[in-house]
Amino acid sequence: MHLYDKLLLLRKKAGMTQAELAESLNVSRQAVSKWELGTALPDVENMISLSRLFNVSVDYLVNDEIESELDAPIVKKTVAVLNMKFKNKLIGIVIGLCIVFVVTGIGAITNSVSNAVLSLLVIGLLCLIYFVLRLLAVFIARKK
Repeated sequence: MHLYDKLLLLRKKAGMTQAELAESLNVSRQAVSKWELGTALPDVENMISLSRLFNVSVDYLVNDEIESELDAPIVKKTVAVLNMKFKNKLIGIVIGLCIVFVVTGIGAITNSVSNAVLSLLVIGLLCLIYFVLRLLAVFIARKK
């Protein structure tokens, strides 16, 4: 699919007219018309603005071999990063559970239930603080 096809499709999907798209990019309606007809190409700055406006990668826009945003390499890389983050969280949970079992085992061996319970409470509180801070970081990142 060519750039001009993608621009027309994305503009219509967004429910925009050529004039509205032109106004949002600070270009003329005729420029948008030429882009959609394939008689002209947007410059680099406009290409970046288009990718941000339509929430697609520049690679998707300029590479004719990419039919869908899901085929774009940047999206594949993002999916790989998300999978890696999930694996890291899973490893963190496993390590946390191991710590809990070790602390409980130490308390059981020393016959000091109060020390084991206190250790578990401290670890639980630290985990809770960590997860609250992570949630705040994600919330703040999404606001930007």
